[in-house]
Amino acid sequence: MKRLRYTALLVALSVASSVHAAGTWERQIEFAKKLATLQYYDIADIVLARVEQSPNLIGILKANALRQIGDYYSFIASGVAATQAGLQGYIDSLEKASEYYKKYIAHRSPKREDRFDARMQLSRVSLAIAEAHLQIYRDSRTDKAAKEAHKKKALEIFKSALAQFQTAIDARGKEVEAKKKQKPKDIKATKAKAEWQKQYDAMRIEYFRVQLEHLNARVRYAKLLKGFGVAAAEWQAELARSSSAYTRLLLDFANSPGETQANLYLGICLMEQGTQKHKDALLRFETVWRKKEMFEQYRRIACEAAYWTAVIQRSQKKFDDAIKTIDGLVEFASDGAWDMEKQPRTVEKIIETLTELEGADRDQYTQRDVARTFLLQAECFADKAADKKTPAGESKKLYGASFDVANAVGQVRGLRDPKYAPLMEKWRRLAGRGRVPVVILQQYKNALLKRQYVRAARLYTELIGQGAVKKQDLRDGWFTVGQCYYAGERHYEAGICFSAVSKWYPEPVGKALEAARAAVGAQHKQAEATKSDFDSALLGRYRIAAEKLDPLGTAGVTIRRAKEHRQKGQFDQAFALLAPIDPQNKAYANALYEIALTHKARFEKLPADRKTSIAGKKALGEMLAGFQKLLDYYRTAAPKLTGEANAEARGRLVAVVGAGLLMLADSYIRPYLNNPKKVIELTDDLEKRYPGIEKTPSASALYMKRMHAAYVVITQAKTAAEAVPVLGIVEESWKAVRKFPDFQFLDRAASIGAYSYLSVASKYDEEAKKLADAAAKKQLADKAAQARYRAVAFYVELLRSSPKQELKIYRYVLQTLKSGGKAEDYKTIIELAPKAIALYGRSRRSFADVLLIRGILGHAHYGLRQYAEAIPYLSAVETYHEKAYQEARRKYEEQKAAYERDPGRFRRAPSPPRRNAAQPDAKEKLAFCYLASSQRDKYEWLERAYNDLLRIYASKPEKFWIIRYNLCETYRRRDKHGDAIKLIDRFHMRDSGMGGSASKERFRRLVGLIRKDIDKLDDANLKATLKLLADELYKRLNAR
Repeated sequence: MKRLRYTALLVALSVASSVHAAGTWERQIEFAKKLATLQYYDIADIVLARVEQSPNLIGILKANALRQIGDYYSFIASGVAATQAGLQGYIDSLEKASEYYKKYIAHRSPKREDRFDARMQLSRVSLAIAEAHLQIYRDSRTDKAAKEAHKKKALEIFKSALAQFQTAIDARGKEVEAKKKQKPKDIKATKAKAEWQKQYDAMRIEYFRVQLEHLNARVRYAKLLKGFGVAAAEWQAELARSSSAYTRLLLDFANSPGETQANLYLGICLMEQGTQKHKDALLRFETVWRKKEMFEQYRRIACEAAYWTAVIQRSQKKFDDAIKTIDGLVEFASDGAWDMEKQPRTVEKIIETLTELEGADRDQYTQRDVARTFLLQAECFADKAADKKTPAGESKKLYGASFDVANAVGQVRGLRDPKYAPLMEKWRRLAGRGRVPVVILQQYKNALLKRQYVRAARLYTELIGQGAVKKQDLRDGWFTVGQCYYAGERHYEAGICFSAVSKWYPEPVGKALEAARAAVGAQHKQAEATKSDFDSALLGRYRIAAEKLDPLGTAGVTIRRAKEHRQKGQFDQAFALLAPIDPQNKAYANALYEIALTHKARFEKLPADRKTSIAGKKALGEMLAGFQKLLDYYRTAAPKLTGEANAEARGRLVAVVGAGLLMLADSYIRPYLNNPKKVIELTDDLEKRYPGIEKTPSASALYMKRMHAAYVVITQAKTAAEAVPVLGIVEESWKAVRKFPDFQFLDRAASIGAYSYLSVASKYDEEAKKLADAAAKKQLADKAAQARYRAVAFYVELLRSSPKQELKIYRYVLQTLKSGGKAEDYKTIIELAPKAIALYGRSRRSFADVLLIRGILGHAHYGLRQYAEAIPYLSAVETYHEKAYQEARRKYEEQKAAYERDPGRFRRAPSPPRRNAAQPDAKEKLAFCYLASSQRDKYEWLERAYNDLLRIYASKPEKFWIIRYNLCETYRRRDKHGDAIKLIDRFHMRDSGMGGSASKERFRRLVGLIRKDIDKLDDANLKATLKLLADELYKRLNAR
């Protein structure tokens, strides 16, 4: 799979030739982002370099391009970190982003506001780089010299970032003061005053936020200085300055958004200054915790306050208070699931609570955060147990509680901090408990981190002995023990483990062979070291065992040794080993493949300037000839391998040829050949030319490579007419790839298909712009729309073949289908949306996206008039947003009352909250579903909902009359005929047109129904009164 990932990356290099024709610089940067999503970072760099060097970009266009290139490198940093580049790749990407932000800031064209935003982004990127250096510094694998270098670098960058922050803040402060002086003085200029106030308030809020962000970074810097043992005077002064600045900020910006967060960070800042400030810190944390109910959607702030409260309480030896604080925190974080008054503290309950929090949103308190909090509680139990005042019996129980809490956390998340393994061992012993797997596993991990490989091998053996390794994983378990012994240079023990695994689990042969080869490798080291006859004889036995398992026999071992030489760059030695393997040998095809790979490796190792030299061209020719020789051999050998007796040999041959085709296609798509059409030619009629190739490991990658080559040809095409025929290859390849639902890159294949059609759609758009004829323009626009619709269909097919895809793919597909508004689209939504909900519905982190998907699913049922099915989904969306709005409204009323009592304390009056944009639509559809399904128990709610919607849609006449009609119909169904008549009459008096002839006709028919209802009334007086009113209204509605 690693090779497939590598070769898939190489495919992308061929698109470089199409970049020049990509159009505007914005499209080229967008193209680079698409390449990045497929992890083709190298070619994206080429695209961006061309953008920067373009002579056509001048002035503000040049500046904007620099800014967007900076944004691109910020965007890809996390993706690069996930590859083999790791944290260094992450740092490199962010440093590139930083470089481009600096170029943008230095450019003369950007506006003041845009330059400020860039300064802030530069500061944030610098902080992220510093944090990455710190992460490398803390990694136990980093050697001492490198640690010091990363520590020094982190502090330097941190300091630079703080200076960048300060520059941006000073500039913004001057702008705020300048804006303050621009306040209109004319009392009558109410509109201008309102506009000024709006702009001024927005600037002040932003000014507050950036100062808060800067102060948080300053505190982080001070804590680093403190942790690194810098002189106390330096970090204490930094903390003192920060706490004064926080206090001043809170006074200047009372009741501003972020005030609670400022209190939290002021508390942390005070706490870091020492025990003399703990009382003040607790007051700040208490202020935050008291307002926790206001932060249902952002619980992290309140939970952090409670966590640091417990930390201080523990330091004050108030262990019971700390334990109680933590229980309250977990109860709030888990939405009441953790409640010590209702349920006792057990290992099972802690595991259940942590499991429920898996995937919690960053704004909530995550599983990781709660695990950290539980471990703090475990330490509090242990501290109390160690207290001399605690009786011995109770002390033992408390150590047991410490052990249980840590054990539960370890079972869910592992004990990430190495300090907890020895602590748990101590608590276990003092509580009189037995050893548990979670502790042994952590000790094993700690041993690996410390490079104590022999100890790690023994600990993992103990894990196996305790039955902690599942039966189906035992082979891998013993293989791991062998690897530990090998790393610890105990080669004899390693060989024994590997040899035992190869014999104990002979099937599948591939895994047994891997173990047998590992045994040979380990014993070879042992024999070299001891030179003893015993070790040499044992090595011979291991080799014989490996050769018996190897389907290629002795030649297989030779080819493997040649591969090792190739990987070390020892090409001549590799060729020397492979040369004697002749066509009669069953390993001949494998030898040809290894020879071709060696030629390829030798050519690619050449410096760029030598690849085009005579020697380079010769090496390239030898590489291509090597692969061609393998394909030629297949044509002569395959016809001879017929019948059941030759099935295994035939399978081996086609598998090698498949791998060779993959490498050859890869070569043709690289820049030095840049021939995607040759890739298409090589992969034409694959299954017909190479029967059985669809069953080989290379098949899925070959189909995707063919698909990607077609995509490159499409992007290079100058017109849509030139590109459209190639779409057939994309379709045919996609159909083949979909036969492999477990293919690692199936989502990328879907993206290639989608991008192919989007490229064609883009070409239609460009061609339409050049046309004057409206009919011809529309024809091309329709074709572009069809191509875009097909692009989405690739993702639909992906989700059907392989539902376990990222949530963002589901969201994109479902939102696009919703906007289509066709019955077939709605049916597809109803098919796919429940899969997304099932996969991600329990994750707090995905809550907002899943809620959006629930709303889309409700919309689809509504669109198909499946009102009963729509109700639960629309209700979930409407209820959630209504609750959030009412909470925001309650907070607003509190702030408004405080403002009216003492307006002098505030810079401005509080602003009323706004409803989420999704709520009115959900409320309207939900109301209609209740009405259409005649749910009488919901009629009272319907009245409130429609009156609410009338206020919401006051400025939308196209909605207004529908809502009015449904409200009157609700009154009729509730037998409130008088209210319905008065309302219709009022509407008619205000606007006799009543929203148009169709709308007026609906109201007329409604009054007709009301008249029929009145005729059925038992109360004669009421009947007469209402009939008179209804008849009069009916006449007026019928009047022309």
